[in-house]
Amino acid sequence: MGEHKHNPTVLQFANQKKQVQLDLSQAERKVCPCGHEYFEKVFRMGMISKLAPSNPLNIDIPVEYPTYICKGCGLEFGKPPAII
Repeated sequence: MGEHKHNPTVLQFANQKKQVQLDLSQAERKVCPCGHEYFEKVFRMGMISKLAPSNPLNIDIPVEYPTYICKGCGLEFGKPPAII
């Protein structure tokens, strides 16, 4: 097979109008404190109350918070382990 050339990925951030070139080969690998390196994307759920002053729709609005869970131990990525 021929040599694989890595092309930078273009990401457009929701709050910005400019595009940023990122070379994913420069990404630092992250692992869970338990040692596993595989994570599953999951969502936390929230609710904006219909009574909230900033809610113009006057209905309860579900909100998703994307996060990652370690496939080895179930710890949420970026959260310190609980001390019991």
